[in-house]
Amino acid sequence: MHEFLVGVDKGLQVGVLSFMDESGNLVSLGHADGRGSVSYFLGGDKLEFPNRSEVPIVLVRQAVKEFLTFGGQRPTCIQWQEPEYW
Repeated sequence: MHEFLVGVDKGLQVGVLSFMDESGNLVSLGHADGRGSVSYFLGGDKLEFPNRSEVPIVLVRQAVKEFLTFGGQRPTCIQWQEPEYW
């Protein structure tokens, strides 16, 4: 069993991703010059993502396509980080 969450900020052309399975929880890892921790509304709930979790929207799209194409496997087109909380 797994879960894949995707959030997008259309105005800034960035987004966040989260992948959870039996081995744990990972969130996307963006550039060092990120906005710090950010909040996204996913499924009506406000979720806070850790520093450096935003990636360009083009990578968000690529990761979603990869997730769907390869039967729900964790996308490899982006880097991942283990959040300190969640």
